[in-house]
Amino acid sequence: MGLTELVVAAQRPTRGDQYDTVVAPEHRSYGLGMAMKARMLCELREAEPQLVDVQTWTAREGDPMEHVDAALGFRNDVQWYEYETDVAGLLRRLG
Repeated sequence: MGLTELVVAAQRPTRGDQYDTVVAPEHRSYGLGMAMKARMLCELREAEPQLVDVQTWTAREGDPMEHVDAALGFRNDVQWYEYETDVAGLLRRLG
């Protein structure tokens, strides 16, 4: 079992944002993630012919999807960082 999803926002119809590709733990190591993501990308040619590029990301270094993305031709171009804070503390700091 697995899931992959891609969104094309109305504000930027030439770029697809590939949000998730996940495979249930008991089904990993069989190439399901690669197969799902490749099929989704192939179907985009017909479903979203205006696309020029697709953006995807991985959760962390060493994520198995890094290998899948590289095999499909994705390349790393930007490092993304996530930040987290306590809302109450942030509001106190902002006054």
